[in-house]
Amino acid sequence: MAIIVDPDNIDRDQVIFGSENRLISIYPVGSLVNTSASGSDGFTSGTATYFSASSATFSTWVVTAGDILSLFNNNDAGHYIVNSVESETELLVESASWTGHNSLTTYNGSNDTYWQVHDPTGGSVADGVTKQALYSYSKEEW
Repeated sequence: MAIIVDPDNIDRDQVIFGSENRLISIYPVGSLVNTSASGSDGFTSGTATYFSASSATFSTWVVTAGDILSLFNNNDAGHYIVNSVESETELLVESASWTGHNSLTTYNGSNDTYWQVHDPTGGSVADGVTKQALYSYSKEEW
C-alpha cells in the first residue's frame, strides 16, 4: 500500500475530529465487529481507562482484545484499543491515537456518546495519509 493522497479513500470511521480538544484521531479501522457493536449511551465508569455502555453486550458481540473502540463525540473523541472485555457492558481501553490522551472523561450517562467497535484490520490509512488529503477530506465533512 501507499500513503493516501486522495480524500475519497478516507472515511469517518478512520478519521475522528475531536469535538472539545480540536485534535484529529487517524487510525486504520476495518468494519464493525458485529452489526450491533455501536450505540449512543456510552460513558466512562469513573475510572480513567474503562469505557461502559449500559445497552452493550460486548461478550455476545464477540468484542475481543485488539479491537478498536471509536468514540465520535464529546471530550474523548478518538480511537481506543480494547485491552480486555471486563463484562457485558464494560471495556478496558487505551488510547490508539494521540499521545497523552490515555484517560477518559467521566460522564454521568446523560451526555450521550456515539461509539462503535471496529475490527483492527482492513482500514485504508494503515500506511498514512497526506496532510493535503486530510485537509480536503475535512473540507468535505465540514
